[in-house]
Amino acid sequence: MRIMKKLTVPILLVVILTLVVLSRGYVDSGSGEVKSEKLQPILTPVPTQVLSERNGDGEVNLDGQNFVYVIEKNILPGKLKLIPNYGQKEFTRETSLDQSCRSLINGGFYGTSNEPIGWLVIDGKVISSDKSSSLFNGFVAVTADDKLSVGVSKPNGDIRYGLQTGPVLINSGRVQILQMERDKNARRGVILSSRDGQATFLMVFAKLSDQLGPTLTELPELVYLISKQEGIDPDYAVNLDGGSASVFWRKDVYLEETVPVGSWWCAEN
Repeated sequence: MRIMKKLTVPILLVVILTLVVLSRGYVDSGSGEVKSEKLQPILTPVPTQVLSERNGDGEVNLDGQNFVYVIEKNILPGKLKLIPNYGQKEFTRETSLDQSCRSLINGGFYGTSNEPIGWLVIDGKVISSDKSSSLFNGFVAVTADDKLSVGVSKPNGDIRYGLQTGPVLINSGRVQILQMERDKNARRGVILSSRDGQATFLMVFAKLSDQLGPTLTELPELVYLISKQEGIDPDYAVNLDGGSASVFWRKDVYLEETVPVGSWWCAEN
C-alpha cells in the first residue's frame, strides 16, 4: 500500500500539470518552442508609407486637422499621357510604367462593369461619351497642339487625351463650395492647371494614415491652401478617383492602390 501511495503522488502531479498546460492552450510546435493558441492576438497597425523625413512633401492644417500631401509640379502638357486600365485591371506595381513616367496619378472613376464614367479619349479616339452629372462636372484634356484644358466644359477640337471626372474644386481661381449628401474621409487625388498652362498632380491624405484623408467638402480649400504654399497660381482643379482606387507614384514615393485604378495620368520623362 505504501508503494502504491508513493507511485500515486507522482502520477497525480503529472496529470495535474498536464491538465494545467492543456487548459492554458500551450502546444509544442515541434521546434522546441512553446506557443499559445488562446492568448490575445497582438494587433499590428497597418503600416503607412514612409515618404520622406517629413512623411510627405508638405503638410497643411485645416480647422485643426493636419493633412499631408505629395505633389508633382511643373508638368508640361506635352508630357501628359492618359493610360487606360479598365479591362486589364492591373496594379501599378505589375506594370512597367516606372520606365516611361517620371510620376503618375490615377485618373477618373469607373462603373461596376469596369467601364469609364463619362467622357474618355485615348490617343485621339473617343472611347466613351460625356454624360450630364452634377458630381462628375469636370473635364481634363490635352489637345493635339499640347495645350492643357481643365474646366467645367468639354473642350472642342482635336483632343489627344481626355477624361471626365469631378467634382470641380477650383473654378477660374475661385474655391468651390461643395454640398454632398454623403461624404467621408478618404485619400484624395487631384489634377490642377495653373495660370501658366502647366499641370500639377496632387495627393492629400491624413497624417496618421495614408489610406484616410479629407472629405470632399474640405478638399477645395485644402487644394487652394496647398497651391499657395507651393507657389502655384491655380486656375482650375478637379477631383480624381480617391480612396482605395487612388495611386501616386514617383521615384521616391509610392502610395499604392488597394483596388486597380481605371486609368493613370502619366507625366512622361
